[in-house]
Amino acid sequence: MKTLLLMRHAKSSWDNPEDTDIERPLNERGKRQALVMGEHLAAEDLVPDIIVASSAKRAKKTAERVIKAMQWDGPLEVNPDLYFSSVVTYIDVLNEQLDKHNRVLLIGHNPIIEDFLNTFTNEWREVKTSAIAHLEFDINSWQDLSPDTAAELKHFWVPAMLE
Repeated sequence: MKTLLLMRHAKSSWDNPEDTDIERPLNERGKRQALVMGEHLAAEDLVPDIIVASSAKRAKKTAERVIKAMQWDGPLEVNPDLYFSSVVTYIDVLNEQLDKHNRVLLIGHNPIIEDFLNTFTNEWREVKTSAIAHLEFDINSWQDLSPDTAAELKHFWVPAMLE
C-alpha cells in the first residue's frame, strides 16, 4: 500500500508585477494556510516519508511552511518537472520514488492536481490553494503506479475546513 498526499501550493502573491510566474512568493494568507495544513497532517498522523515539491518559489515555500508546522526533518526534493507539466509527469516523478517511502507528499500546481485526482478517482474536484487530497494506492512499489491504477480518496481537506 502506498499513500500520496497531493497538495496544491499555498496562495501566492501577485503584488510585484516584475515577478515571473515561477518566482511568485506566498502571500500572508498562503503562509498561514500552509502552516495550518502542516499542523493538520501531523495531527492526523500523516507525516510523509518524503516531500517532493515543484521548483516554483510558491511550492518550495509551501513545503518549508508545512515542514515547520510538522516539525519534520525528513527529505525535501525540489523537482522542476512538477512545474508546468502533466499528469504523466507527476506519475513519472512518483515512479522514481524509493519504495521505502510509503507516504509521499507531493506539492504542485493546478490544473494538473485536479487532472491527477480525476484520473485516479474518476471524480472531478476543485482543488483550491493549500488543499490536500489523501490517496491510497493498492501497490507495493511506486514503479507500479500508472494511469490505470485505482486510488481510494481517503480524505480531502481545504484550509477553510480547518481554520
